[in-house]
Amino acid sequence: SGADARERRLKLYRRDALSLTDVLPVCADMGVEVTDERPYELSGTAGTAWIYDFGLWANTGEVWVEPGSEDEVAALFEEAFAAVWTRVAESDTLNSLVLTAGLTWRQVVIIRTFVRYLRQTTSFSLDYLEEAFVDNPGVSSLIVELFAARFDPDVGGGSDDDGARDDSAEAIVERIETALDDVSSLDQDRIIRFV
Repeated sequence: SGADARERRLKLYRRDALSLTDVLPVCADMGVEVTDERPYELSGTAGTAWIYDFGLWANTGEVWVEPGSEDEVAALFEEAFAAVWTRVAESDTLNSLVLTAGLTWRQVVIIRTFVRYLRQTTSFSLDYLEEAFVDNPGVSSLIVELFAARFDPDVGGGSDDDGARDDSAEAIVERIETALDDVSSLDQDRIIRFV
């Protein structure tokens, strides 16, 4: 309460001690900076436990409330953090799309798959490819939307009898092409067009 709009707190509850070194890279990859840590040790009959209270700082306050409500964004962030923490998902800069593009950690996996494919077919470095998608979160979100329109069986009722799936995909492609006009880097434009 009363904090800067860019600041949030993250609490981890643990049965064993934790090093700040373990948390910093995960948070940095998710696009936030850890500004402080408040560790609390609890002792009881069941043993010792810890509560780690981290201060998180984002570049803008909008990432905490867009594209959904503050609670929705917090849930997306927590799910992504938990997936990375439990090693279900990778930790890389693409995870910042959870906040900037409003993607789930599973949707980030779709972008990550495209990046890994492009790494094999282009001369660009992995970091540079990731940067192209991170710098253009709106386009990244549209690419995930296009992937769902083409391949998700729940989109369009799972049937393509009437061509609804193709029409939906075509409309998204047009939105992507329009969004590419705002991409400032020629290399990034070229990278995204490969997808």
